[in-house]
Amino acid sequence: MAELSHNCKPPRLAEGLLALLIGRSDEMLGDLSEEFLWRAAKDPRAAHYWYWQQVLRSLPYAVEHSILLARLSCLVVCACLILVPVLIAFVAWLSNFDVFPAGVEQGMQRLVSGQIAGLLTESAIWGQFPEALRRTEDLWFLMHPPALIWSLLSVAAAYLYYRRKASSTVGFALMALMLVFMPYVVGKLYIFWHAPPAKQVGPLLAFMLLHICYSVPPLAYMAVKRLRHSARYRHG
Repeated sequence: MAELSHNCKPPRLAEGLLALLIGRSDEMLGDLSEEFLWRAAKDPRAAHYWYWQQVLRSLPYAVEHSILLARLSCLVVCACLILVPVLIAFVAWLSNFDVFPAGVEQGMQRLVSGQIAGLLTESAIWGQFPEALRRTEDLWFLMHPPALIWSLLSVAAAYLYYRRKASSTVGFALMALMLVFMPYVVGKLYIFWHAPPAKQVGPLLAFMLLHICYSVPPLAYMAVKRLRHSARYRHG
């Protein structure tokens, strides 16, 4: 009986169908396989029937969770693909233009007060992004050692939490958002409370924005991986 249980394998079609929806590393496949081997040691035919029954019963939930995870993963990827290029273009614009375009009221005052989100809604500034990118001769404007060091520390902290067995997907998502936007929020509060001169605001704004550009891609990658491994299904 023991030899039979080791040689007998779950139905490939049923196992492949479920793995396609939930991923081969999912815990459910391992649980089903273990119980299948236990049942196959007693009655291989009944074990195959039982396995198919469990897969068919799980399909509605597997499809629903697969679609949900695909949508969440797509949302994370799209946010990364939109946010990072926009911020890079804005930093390039800051590096090449000293005068705000017509129609942007109190542009310099809003910039030195840290109102980046409001400036990014100005269509006149968006219109100058292509010219700013053409004027950029190299990518050295993207190198900001303090932002890079802080981003590495943030990604390392997120990775340590990601590797913890007891960590949750929601907890990781909240932690990633905090790590990405904490320097931006703290920088805005510092500018609001202390009103530093423009020469000090420039490097601070670069730190606030480039930290987001550095940290978002690796954190988004970990978030997508975590989403794909987060589906856990109960089976009877």
